Amino acid sequence: VVLSDFGVSMETTCEEAGIHSEEIVGVNEYRPPEVWRDDFGKKADMWSLGVVLYKIGSGFLPFNGQDETRLRKIIEKRLCTWKALHRQTPPEFVDLVQKLLVPDPKKRLSAAEALEHPFIQHVAPREQQDQTSGDRRGRGREGGRSAAAAAGGWLLLSEDDHKEAAAAAAAVGGRADSEDDY
Repeated sequence: VVLSDFGVSMETTCEEAGIHSEEIVGVNEYRPPEVWRDDFGKKADMWSLGVVLYKIGSGFLPFNGQDETRLRKIIEKRLCTWKALHRQTPPEFVDLVQKLLVPDPKKRLSAAEALEHPFIQHVAPREQQDQTSGDRRGRGREGGRSAAAAAGGWLLLSEDDHKEAAAAAAAVGGRADSEDDY
């Protein structure tokens, strides 16, 4: 699975995607601890997915620092406010995000484990994933996409929630993604 911020995701191998670069790209707020150490694997994308889901569920980024050094320390220690997520999302969703935002990649959920998580099974049961899959393993590109789309769509904030977040951001100087805002 390759993630690129919010807009692009696909299941592929590095060879299929033509990926040969060793350059790290992406937004620092989505970067897992192991990428900062230049020692990462496939589970790095799962951290980034956790950041995306946190933002979908709360309206805020979980980690934000004034500079790269401060941000790195915040991410490595997983210093975020879970309160922002608990207010608007079910406990199963919070559990999924917490298991994706584990600093140690060995303890973090893999893509396959995330698809088996109770929250994903609730919003996109295996049968639904299998029906949309053209893959003989029963869990292909479409199944993963349907699970992600269902999870994201189910958690979209209401118009009132968006207004409340905008008002809160304006009250603190117009920046809703700061750790000081929640």
